[in-house]
Amino acid sequence: MIETRNLTKRFGGKAVVNDVSFRAEPGTVTGFLGPNGAGKTTMVCTAPRHRLGRMLISEAFLLLVTTEDGKWLASSQAVPIALAGGLLAELAANGRATLDGRGRLAPPADPSPLGDPILDRALETFLQKVGKKPKDVLGTVAKGLGDELYERLAAAGIVEIHRGRFLRPNRFPVRNPDARERVWDDVAAVLGGTAAPDLRTGTLLGLTQAAGAVPAIFPPERFGMSKKDLIVRAKQVTERDWASGAVSRAVHDAQVATMAAVTAAVTAATTAASTAASS
Repeated sequence: MIETRNLTKRFGGKAVVNDVSFRAEPGTVTGFLGPNGAGKTTMVCTAPRHRLGRMLISEAFLLLVTTEDGKWLASSQAVPIALAGGLLAELAANGRATLDGRGRLAPPADPSPLGDPILDRALETFLQKVGKKPKDVLGTVAKGLGDELYERLAAAGIVEIHRGRFLRPNRFPVRNPDARERVWDDVAAVLGGTAAPDLRTGTLLGLTQAAGAVPAIFPPERFGMSKKDLIVRAKQVTERDWASGAVSRAVHDAQVATMAAVTAAVTAATTAASTAASS
């Protein structure tokens, strides 16, 4: 079954799909009638993406790290880089990104677009930066990425948009906690050992670890572990071979690069804050 509630999709300021709800039951034929340009294709392409299995990995991570009142469970330096790392991992899983033996971006076997505008923009940036280390590129990819992903989640009715006023930042509280809970449950099952990791859940756990947010997102007491043991468990899972061959290597390399980039970003922010405080 496919069910969509209050689906809205905007291009610029124009709503091409506005507050549409429908349910397609198994074994039935569901059709959409309307003139050219009415938004039929947009509705069909947008609705299934925001079921758990069709989110971008970075969208699912952003949902994991966002509380119901719109706060982050990781540092403001770590989250944007981890989101960009999620795009790198997803591109790697699709054969569109790879690293060489020195940990630098290398030409992928297939540089063709995937058809998702956010992924394709990231792909273009990575292609332009072949020969660079990911930690020197992920910051560029991260600019504005969080807000753009939130806009897509908001269009699917998963988060709300509270526009900041007088230079205050926007807030994006979770509107549909069930969606976040489904992501949480899938990754928690892997962390707790009741499910085997796959490309998505393994990568999501890796991003959570890179952002230093494992205990904040997954309370240790829920797993009967100490904070230290939970962090060790997450590390063990993310280092395991949970994908096959070249895909496993490429995604693993992307996660290692993301962790290095997050560490560099947090260290730089901490150093800058210390220098400002002492001056």
